Amino acid sequence: MSRKLLLTLGTRLGGLLLGGWVLSVALRSAQATLSGALVRDCLPLLGLAAPWFCVPLFATALSWWLLFPPGSRLPLGEATLLSWIGLAVNWVLPVATLGGEVAKFELATRPAGARGRGRGVVAATLVVDKTTQVITQLVLVGVALAALSELSGRASALAASGRGVVLVGLALGIFLWGQHAGMFGRTLRALGQGEHRFGEAANRLDAEIAAIYRRRLALSGALLCRLAFRLLFAAEIYWAFQLFDVDCPLTTLLLLEGVVQGARMSAFVVPAGIGVQEGALLAAGQLLGLPVEALMAAAVLKRLRELTVSLPALLVWQILRLKKVPAAANR
Repeated sequence: MSRKLLLTLGTRLGGLLLGGWVLSVALRSAQATLSGALVRDCLPLLGLAAPWFCVPLFATALSWWLLFPPGSRLPLGEATLLSWIGLAVNWVLPVATLGGEVAKFELATRPAGARGRGRGVVAATLVVDKTTQVITQLVLVGVALAALSELSGRASALAASGRGVVLVGLALGIFLWGQHAGMFGRTLRALGQGEHRFGEAANRLDAEIAAIYRRRLALSGALLCRLAFRLLFAAEIYWAFQLFDVDCPLTTLLLLEGVVQGARMSAFVVPAGIGVQEGALLAAGQLLGLPVEALMAAAVLKRLRELTVSLPALLVWQILRLKKVPAAANR
């Protein structure tokens, strides 16, 4: 077994253990257990959560679609299909939230569907799209943590999470600066590969990224759509709370959703955020004095929806990949 494979397996195992530890601490502090009855109670809510997923899915697809140059955009239906697959890969598989972009790139540039779109164009949209994902996540999480600190009066308990957000923000700032500075071409030139064909491709990628940032209106629309994508998942918390007749203002629901997404962002090494997502929701809800059973129901519903919409997408992904093989063989 290679050293690289051992390192990968060790990282994934460490992530799972970390997630399991966070969840066990949260459950122990809440003196709650995940019962089969709670899962059964949440199953009917999938009749709401699964169809509702189409709304944020369209928002994220529209966000990506807007980043393409007007003359070479994917059909919006194709962008929606590939976004569904990308979300499923990032949600379910241990790919550190990057595998979905790789899957989208592979499918968007396959011979049968390229229709004049260069690989550099697709890659540039995915780089900027990932940037918009992190920007909107940071905004939502930052506001959520500040509000939670104010409402709960437990600023010290949230300090570690805040430091994590700051670190991600600093990394994002460096990444943004690099995109504007032509980091891909500069990197290859620094490695002595600037005249190689990979260097030319990197320069084209830098140019496409710069062109996207010059289209300010489209970029602003993409950011708004991506933010809407994140906020719309707060509906799942509302439905779960209705099982226990827990009434929450919209601001509290959005706050909890921000904490959940912040946990997923901070714990990207944990496959599917297992344990960390649930633990963060429980911890934040308890700081606000919300019933543990309702919080657990929200956590369970989110996991059930995630699996329900992701597994079919992974199947579709494999079917599309198999359909690509004959076309590639005939080139």
